[in-house]
Amino acid sequence: MIKECSKCKNHKDVILFNKNKKNTTTGRSSWCKACIKKHDASKNYKPIYRGTKICQTCKITKKATEFHVNKKHKDGLERRCKKCNMLRKDNNHYRNKYGITLDDYNNLIKSQNYQCAICKTVDPGVGINRFHVDHNHSTGVVRGLLCSNCNRALGQFKDDISILESAAEYIRNNLETKHDFNDPK
Repeated sequence: MIKECSKCKNHKDVILFNKNKKNTTTGRSSWCKACIKKHDASKNYKPIYRGTKICQTCKITKKATEFHVNKKHKDGLERRCKKCNMLRKDNNHYRNKYGITLDDYNNLIKSQNYQCAICKTVDPGVGINRFHVDHNHSTGVVRGLLCSNCNRALGQFKDDISILESAAEYIRNNLETKHDFNDPK
């Protein structure tokens, strides 16, 4: 399908135009990718990365390196510092997914002595810096905070107490069991 670029007036294949859901006729932008690229380059955008900035949330003056880059803002930096931005995202995540706030999470981990509710490790797991929020999948009620291993284990047992009890019984009965698979009997 061919489309005319409203900037350069050339007729080009539609794949040379960015997708744009707002354009209901073609679903593509009115300018071709090449014209958009030229336009953006002509702006000579030079964000200011040096100096300090006051975080909109914590109201603390911080180095510019403590803010994420955002070309939409005049100074080229986000309004919130990286720490406040992360706390905001965490708070939204916990509120939307589990119905708790970041303060609720922090109070819960404190009540658990900063350790997993099951195995008591203080290490949340490889590659993560927070414990998993364990919750009843039917009711949504938060039960506690677990390390990655315990969270996965409960998931594998489908939160079924009879399977967990059966697994515990299996381990109890086979603590000393040794099989010799090389014995030809």
